[in-house]
Parts: sequence; C-alpha cells; structure tokens
Amino acid sequence: MPPPDPAEVGQRPLAVADGEAHVGDPLLLSDKKLEHLLGRLRAIKHVEFIRIGSRIPVFLPQRITPELCEIFKKHGPIWMSIHVNHPRELTTEVKAGLEMLANHGVPLGNQSVLLAGVSDSMAMSQKSLARGIA
Repeated sequence: MPPPDPAEVGQRPLAVADGEAHVGDPLLLSDKKLEHLLGRLRAIKHVEFIRIGSRIPVFLPQRITPELCEIFKKHGPIWMSIHVNHPRELTTEVKAGLEMLANHGVPLGNQSVLLAGVSDSMAMSQKSLARGIA
C-alpha cells in the first residue's frame, strides 16, 4: 500500500504538532522541490515546527545560498540541526554558510556522533565545537 499524501494527512484533525521525517537529506533536493515541500508542510494547520537535519552545510557549504536562505525565511521558522563531529570541520566556508542561515532566521543546533579516536574524548566536547563556531 503506498504511503498517504502528506497534504491529505494534513487535513485530518491530529494532536501532533512536531514530527520528523527521515527521507535522506532534504538539502539534496533542488530549491524548487524544497520550496514546494516546505509550502505543503506549512499549509498543514497543526504543524508548528519544521526541522531539517543535514550534514550538507558541513561537507557542501556552497549549497547554502542566498536563494536557499530566502526560501527558509519565507516558510520559517525552519529549524536546522547540522551534523558537525569535530571542530576541524568548521572551515571558513562552513562558518559563512551557517552565519547566512542564522542571519535569515534559521535557528541552528548541532547533532554529532561519537567517533572512536575522533570525537570521543572530553577534550573534543560540545564546548570545543561551540568555540569552533565562534
């Protein structure tokens, strides 16, 4: 049986205000497709939060463009959880992209994994990551 159309589901009365779909990285979609998706989600009356989890800002910071940020601003707030695992990933380009997102009203958080020998020590903690962004 195919999954239901999100627009149809969105018209049903539900108590769910915050959901998360795992369908790959949404920032791999074109701007046009992403804008369409965000518009459909924003049209669902009971959806209060839209969150995107992405590693794209870290390994492809060129994807963060003024046009993409305007889409987020239009449909916002769009919350974004980036995936930075080590302060060395915070290059000048990554920092510029994150700044552009923040300046367009995108609240940013980080979600990292513990990688043996990379991010599993107290010295390499969330505080280290936070200092890397500043």
